[in-house]
Amino acid sequence: MSTIYWNRRSENKIYYLGIKNSAGKIQWRTTHCRKKSDALSFLLNKPEVTAEPVKVMHTLSSFYELYVSLKSNLLRHKTIELHNSAQRHFLLAIGDKLLSQYTLEDVERFKNYCLDKKKTATTVNMYYRAVKSVFQSAVDNEYLQKNPFKYSKQVKQVTRKISFMQKADIEKLLAVVKNDTFKDLYLVACLTGMRLSEIVNLRWCQVDFKDSLIQVINDETFQTKTGRNRVVPMHDLVKSVLKKRRQNGGYVFNKGGYKYEASYVSRYFKRCVRVSGLNPDLHFHSTRHSAASLLCVSGVSIYEIQKILGHSSVNLTANTYSHLLPSTLVSSVNKIQF
Repeated sequence: MSTIYWNRRSENKIYYLGIKNSAGKIQWRTTHCRKKSDALSFLLNKPEVTAEPVKVMHTLSSFYELYVSLKSNLLRHKTIELHNSAQRHFLLAIGDKLLSQYTLEDVERFKNYCLDKKKTATTVNMYYRAVKSVFQSAVDNEYLQKNPFKYSKQVKQVTRKISFMQKADIEKLLAVVKNDTFKDLYLVACLTGMRLSEIVNLRWCQVDFKDSLIQVINDETFQTKTGRNRVVPMHDLVKSVLKKRRQNGGYVFNKGGYKYEASYVSRYFKRCVRVSGLNPDLHFHSTRHSAASLLCVSGVSIYEIQKILGHSSVNLTANTYSHLLPSTLVSSVNKIQF
């Protein structure tokens, strides 16, 4: 059986076909193609290239192109961006070679490389899982016999205390917000626990004043983090704030009809945190933690909080907000009449 190797040369971006014959000699031949799909067509349309059965041997970069093409309709845009970033860092750390040439030692070097670049343990582990999934796909599609990540482990993470605001902190923050739209937006965030991406993409058609509900839904322009729709109940204050806003059928929070960029909303929030003198570790996602905190100390069950926040499991909710549970447990146990 002949073995085929792909190599995309950096100087001209052309794919070359390497064929190892039964004698073990590799002969390289240009495909004159810059796209992997065209290069594969070259092979299929040139039966004279080899008369023997062939087995395609991918480098990591060539297989990654195939991986993305196969997963493009299954993965969210942000997930693909994460995979691209992880792939780039892996290739910078280890280099591009045949899938079968990567080892457990390479995986450990990759983790150390990321840590040396001052990446957080959370980021390193996201990169780790992303690259691992690419290699596992190669195994599943029989391009690789064993995943080099199989006997490796993720980087240990130190559990960090999450930053959140209490009612007085929220009032102090809102007092320094000069932009009325952002003042409404931040209040809605603190009382609903909605993610930043969900809020900036919120449309009036998703707001149900009659039943006091907000529909967080997937559509052609937006996908939720979990890929699932959910319903968020509206606090009376949220309902009042939204009713006062102009309802033009478009985005709830907009400027001239256009939605705000999430990064701009986040940066403005950080500026307000600094001006207010609150904990400098607070960031926009802290509004989500704040909502969970307010719900928890108000006696709302962890199962209801999970549904409101849209967590994939109650374990995630409990683990994230475990520091808030003792106070509610004390009030719960005192409900016993004895």
